[in-house]
Amino acid sequence: MYTKTERYENYQHGKVHRITKNILLAIFLITVLYIIGIIIYHFTEGWSYLDSVYFMTVTFTTVGFGDIVPKTHLGKIFTIVFIWAGMSVAFYLIYSFTAYREAVVDTKIMEQAKNISGFIRKTSTNKKHKRARKSYTIK
Repeated sequence: MYTKTERYENYQHGKVHRITKNILLAIFLITVLYIIGIIIYHFTEGWSYLDSVYFMTVTFTTVGFGDIVPKTHLGKIFTIVFIWAGMSVAFYLIYSFTAYREAVVDTKIMEQAKNISGFIRKTSTNKKHKRARKSYTIK
């Protein structure tokens, strides 16, 4: 039988594992988007591989310099799909990083805060008892 603490630790471990899988999935999806984009832009627009990666990065990060733009209908349609898919995956990645921080970092900070508050409470309680004993000593 597990104690309450052990159950909580198992739950946290499972939660961190799921979040880590989500982060890896998002990175994998971004990589797949880039590979597909490089191929499509290279063959439909006639761009070099470097220009394809450059355009995708500028578009994906919403900078949009405008120095390279798709000229074909297929390139423009793919760019629209790429923007929506890329932003969705980016938000998913940001969400996953935030969830990881909450599950790992914030949990550790809260545990340390509880330890500190428990120590302070114990110290102040001991001082109150000492004062009380001094005040009410009957001779």
